[in-house]
Amino acid sequence: MHPDVLIQYFQARQVEQLPAAAKVLDCFGLKNSFQGNPASIKELNRLIRQVILPMMTSREISRPNRAEQMTNWICDLLGQPPGRPSLESLKSLDVPVLMSFEKMLSRSSSCRKLSSHKALVALIRKAALIKQVIEEGSETVSQNYWRLDKVAKKDKDMALAVCACNGLMLEEIHEPLRRDRDVVMAAMNSNGEAYSNVLEPLRSDREVLLTAVRSNGNALAYASEAFKADKEVVTEAVKRHGLMLLSASAELKADRDVVLEAVSNTGLAILYANSDLRADYDIAFAAATQDPSGLFVIADELKDDRSIIQKAVARNGAALQDASARLKDDLDIVMLAVAQRGMALQYASPRLRGHEAVVKTACLQNPNSIQYASNGFKTPTTQPREIQVAK
Repeated sequence: MHPDVLIQYFQARQVEQLPAAAKVLDCFGLKNSFQGNPASIKELNRLIRQVILPMMTSREISRPNRAEQMTNWICDLLGQPPGRPSLESLKSLDVPVLMSFEKMLSRSSSCRKLSSHKALVALIRKAALIKQVIEEGSETVSQNYWRLDKVAKKDKDMALAVCACNGLMLEEIHEPLRRDRDVVMAAMNSNGEAYSNVLEPLRSDREVLLTAVRSNGNALAYASEAFKADKEVVTEAVKRHGLMLLSASAELKADRDVVLEAVSNTGLAILYANSDLRADYDIAFAAATQDPSGLFVIADELKDDRSIIQKAVARNGAALQDASARLKDDLDIVMLAVAQRGMALQYASPRLRGHEAVVKTACLQNPNSIQYASNGFKTPTTQPREIQVAK
């Protein structure tokens, strides 16, 4: 913090009394950091509202060259050349600030003489309009968009902002803009599921689809058969949504790397793996670790693998039902299962359903599990053991 800069900034009443914009940013730790940083942008607008906004709306600003000086100071604050801010930089400002900025320029006779005046005013108005459409987020952007006039709807910058806010808006924007690569890529980055609304030839553009699946793995469902056989595309999709293995080609459902990525994301994806890979230890172990719900399809020898079943029942005790008969009679495995889910007692061997420590552990987790205890079972008294899960 630089106290002198702070004092000078907050005491300023006219633009020429302001400290250099770079010093203000540096003083508040915002220099070169506020663009794209919501917290910093919020702080920047707070500072503008406190000091700059009153200046822009005062009578003094109408004096010769004052509005031009203020414009250059704001441009400097936004890291832009004098009098030539970019649309993106203006979108960092709140709507009330933008509207005051536009009114200041419209009232200034000295600014109206500048050749760039009309273009700058139009750019500020566009930034304010875009902010008004998207500022409430993706839930209201559609409603706000349809209130626009025809000219605004045909504007590429508006389409870019709307699709970046809510990718699914790609379906609703002006049709020629739906064929614009920049607009489509903005939509894919926002929500890859909007790939379902991409028109040719961009629908056949591999980069467009890769961007889509990296944003939302579901996009693979709308891809061509050729793309469903593309290992990189499918891998990117299943990394984010394992169940998209369902949409992969038969060849990639038999690809160990692809399937391992899928089950690591969603264990249930093992249901769509090639049958040979259901006998792969690493794949079964990864599925058991993430979600063992699909372990009923793994090879029988893996259902008898202690490390896999131990991982599975630690994650979901009900996975005991998929264990081999030998492991359903393993005290440590069953204790781990019923500690996680008492009702898993029903899947234990008859011998262990009558084991006092097992039944007590199950009942502590869920009293209703007593119904699965062996006939003639007496109130358990044995203290259950603590079971350690293998890593």
